[in-house]
Amino acid sequence: MAKKTYVCPQCHVQVRDLKSHQARMHAEIKPVSEAKPESLKAKKLELDIKPKVKKAEVVQAYHCVGCGYSPISKGQSNCPQCRAAFDWSQL
Repeated sequence: MAKKTYVCPQCHVQVRDLKSHQARMHAEIKPVSEAKPESLKAKKLELDIKPKVKKAEVVQAYHCVGCGYSPISKGQSNCPQCRAAFDWSQL
């Protein structure tokens, strides 16, 4: 036997228990005159604004593969320690 369903007259939704649906979904809202005056006042909004901090540029550190000498500037032709030649064309 199928359970009886009802159609809500306010929202036209099919429900099994009309009274509990109306109590949950269509409860009466208190008129504005009954509301507390403090709740109607606008509250001051405080924002926590922090200045943007620029990220430091990451400086790429290079080293000589042959002897491990560091730091080497990009574009430098030879290692000052072992005199190995650098090929910067791949970067």
